[in-house]
Amino acid sequence: MTDTTESIKTILALLRADADPAAWPADGRLAQLDLDDLAVTALALGLAPLLQFRLEAWGRRLPAARAQAKLDFMRQVETARQVARRVQLAEVLSRLPVTPVVLKGAYLAECVYPAPGLRPMNDIDLLFEPGDLPAVSAVLAELGYASTEKSPEQGPGITKHTSTFQRRDAAAVTPNPYLSSGATVMIEPHRSLEESWFGLTCDLTPGMWARSQVIASAVRACRTAT
Repeated sequence: MTDTTESIKTILALLRADADPAAWPADGRLAQLDLDDLAVTALALGLAPLLQFRLEAWGRRLPAARAQAKLDFMRQVETARQVARRVQLAEVLSRLPVTPVVLKGAYLAECVYPAPGLRPMNDIDLLFEPGDLPAVSAVLAELGYASTEKSPEQGPGITKHTSTFQRRDAAAVTPNPYLSSGATVMIEPHRSLEESWFGLTCDLTPGMWARSQVIASAVRACRTAT
């Protein structure tokens, strides 16, 4: 069994809801692993902040200073990123003429995860009624976002959103995801929740708006589906 396979199994075991901290003494199973591989694997899977949070809650640290430092650093970076994402999202929501459904990471990070910075995300996904998209695009342009359009006929055939918006000044910030915590991320205005991948299609949009409700999140009032 490769070190990475063992690392993945260990990370998942540590993050189980019913994981027992008594089963993970600092001189026990963790000490027998390649802890650098464990930390790097957690980074690659986007689970480093959550793993750091779990160990910290147990009062435990990895018995390898360099590996623990990787987890600590990514938790700090992701916490700072979430602050930046919150500011970015609040600015966008305050200017929109409609209230979108906030999807995926932007919602989960605020309303589901138990502490800031535990849910990494590379973009902000918002669901709009198709007829509202021209007005949304205009607002984003006013805020300094440039759009990139892609036809569904290209590549895998994505139809849920055909444009992404990136702030023009983002190039001034280092693009290295391990070093930059303040850069803005892309905004993806969705017209649907249709997943279309090389001819396979599944649309989760029907009923979404009827089930959604306005909530007062830590960012600003927005819609979420229940």
